[in-house]
Amino acid sequence: MRRLLALIGIGSVAGLLVGCEGSHGTAAPPQQGMALPVNAELARANQGPDRSVGNLELVAEFNNPMQTGVTVSRSGRIFVNMPRWFDPTPFTVGELKQGQLSAYPDSNVNRYDDSDYANTFVSVQSVVVDPTDRLWVLDTGSIALGPTRPNGPKLIAIDLNTNRIVQKIMFPSDVALPTTYLNDIRFDLRRGQGGIA
Repeated sequence: MRRLLALIGIGSVAGLLVGCEGSHGTAAPPQQGMALPVNAELARANQGPDRSVGNLELVAEFNNPMQTGVTVSRSGRIFVNMPRWFDPTPFTVGELKQGQLSAYPDSNVNRYDDSDYANTFVSVQSVVVDPTDRLWVLDTGSIALGPTRPNGPKLIAIDLNTNRIVQKIMFPSDVALPTTYLNDIRFDLRRGQGGIA
């Protein structure tokens, strides 16, 4: 049986289920007097089993800052991000190794530098490992949910074999407005020459 992997943050929860055999999701059973959807039989059929599908393994606990993203590479490397909202955040992307979180890909890229938003992480909201095992980092370019910084909003690809940035997609100011908050990203590498995000 494959295992379930859980990352838990105190005050926030970042969870990830990895390779759960037979897991098709679950839904709460309808309660007495609750209005049922039009297709109630289909809804009941999709509730899933009333049984355990694996064991949770505590991998890490975080007190602060708040984590908003977690992703796992094919080789099992675990990456977590913490936006620079209101808690002190020495780095905004980290890799979890032996229970310790350290800046990834390094502390220089993670340092807050108000003179070089284009080449450093401002405040990362999401990290995703794509099907080719690259780590994509979505930088909001926004500190504490405030206006975006010039050249701050960007999407960055990191090669997990070399731990180096291999691609940077900058979002111009007419795309990422001062009030824009970039939140999440997904990939489909089957379409187009380089895929779509």
